[in-house]
Amino acid sequence: MKQFINIFALAILLCACGGAKGHQKSGTEGEAGAGEGCASNRPEEIDSLSYRPVEIDSMSFSGLKVYYPSGPYVKLVVGEEPDTSNCNISFCCAASYTGASIYLHKGVRHSDVAGDHLESGELVKGYECPNNTGGFVFWGGDSGEWAFLNKGEYDACLGRDVKPWTAFQQELLIYKGEIRPFVREDRVDFYRAFCNLNGRLCFVDGVRHHLLSSFVDLLRNAGVSDALYMDMGGWKYSWYRDYKGQEYNHGLGRAVIIYSKPSIRPYLGSNWLVFDYVKN
Repeated sequence: MKQFINIFALAILLCACGGAKGHQKSGTEGEAGAGEGCASNRPEEIDSLSYRPVEIDSMSFSGLKVYYPSGPYVKLVVGEEPDTSNCNISFCCAASYTGASIYLHKGVRHSDVAGDHLESGELVKGYECPNNTGGFVFWGGDSGEWAFLNKGEYDACLGRDVKPWTAFQQELLIYKGEIRPFVREDRVDFYRAFCNLNGRLCFVDGVRHHLLSSFVDLLRNAGVSDALYMDMGGWKYSWYRDYKGQEYNHGLGRAVIIYSKPSIRPYLGSNWLVFDYVKN
């Protein structure tokens, strides 16, 4: 029995670190709710007019859908899944890979996250994952400074005395305009990347099945200069907030689900990248 559990755990680890093998049907975007009872937890001095819509571009780039999130803070959330009722969050999706260890204990631990990471400025150890060839860092100051880094630069950045506010690791697909060698299998699936497109941070989804190499070619042809793979497969549950003035919940909007949670197995995510209007 013990041997069976170990084999089962290894199989899940390979799936989590390299991406889930099963294909999940691309869901049509749908509302999670009209925003009633939305828990914004925002400072009173922030007026609802401060909330800007998430820009969505599905026309300019063939085969791609681009989401430009709003909100000044880019945050890694580990453990408790961000709630769609939090009106401060404009975009939420899975970030780093989740390891097999999450199936072997209750709750989420930082050791379930692939690679060392920074949550709210705190450096935490994750598990080693060979797919991690780069990362993203956000300093969280008034300047909003951020950077995509290769693995060596990322490790050096986390080793400095002054550390970023947010940092996570993933597979680097494009770096400084150059397509990087792939670690993961070049197979047909739905893909998402966190990108630097003309100096703006955005999430880019393939609107249909692509080979990974074809998806990355589309990113590069669209002008993406840096791109990190984002955890998909059974972990691609994601949503954004549709702010539409006073039409929905006094300007606090409604959550729109991009990909729903899988119904064929438990959804056990460990970490998410969010764009937020509140730092803490």
